[in-house]
Amino acid sequence: MLVRLSAACLLVWAWAAASAGAPEGMALIAGGAFTRGCDEVDDQHMGRPQSVELDAFWMDKTEVTNAMFESVFPEHRARRHATSACDDCPVTKVSWYEASAFCKAVGKDLPTEAQWEKAAGAENGCRYPWGGELFRSPQEARDSGLVRAGLPFEAGPSPVARYPANRYGLYDMIGNVWEWTRDWAAAYDRSSPRNPEGPSSGIRKIRRGGAWSDELRGLIPAWRDWSRADTPYYTDVGFRCAKNADEAPLSAFPREQ
Repeated sequence: MLVRLSAACLLVWAWAAASAGAPEGMALIAGGAFTRGCDEVDDQHMGRPQSVELDAFWMDKTEVTNAMFESVFPEHRARRHATSACDDCPVTKVSWYEASAFCKAVGKDLPTEAQWEKAAGAENGCRYPWGGELFRSPQEARDSGLVRAGLPFEAGPSPVARYPANRYGLYDMIGNVWEWTRDWAAAYDRSSPRNPEGPSSGIRKIRRGGAWSDELRGLIPAWRDWSRADTPYYTDVGFRCAKNADEAPLSAFPREQ
């Protein structure tokens, strides 16, 4: 017979069981409700706050690098851009379709827009993942040692994992390169608050996180932007992959003999 355990105890056991089988290079993001969006900036790029509920999922700790991407698609090496040319630099000049194909080839998928925003790790969509007040200038952001911002375009992104990780252990969620998400660009669908995935078709895909050359507002986790899915020429857009977390098996829970 099963031992009687509190809900908190069950959650800890489930978390431990899932973490024991962590996919290499990924971090587990717990499921549950969170509020996405931001209403402090009146702009079309900010989604109005909405409470959504997500199942647990895994997220790559770093952006996919040139070396990672070219282990699957070696022909990309000839396409590397001068601003992001090193093996450990985030891969750029990849279309949404190419990014999606890579994630699927390694048994993952692109994160949904909602998954990405939760994984950014901020208290809410209007705040930075590391907390504190919003920066007053790009120089103040750079001086913090937490993020790159407002740099000349030719400066390029940083090699991955050179800045502190967020509370989930994810690097460069903000301010390195924009990151493709799974969703087609559209206003939030408020009729589907559980595991929202956006519309089934479109022309442009949502990208998140801002890049090294962007204004400060692009560093706010709720900031949304979009680009054509079929264009492989964006030199400031990369991606990372995600994967749904399976529920912990019953064998993970203690039993009475």
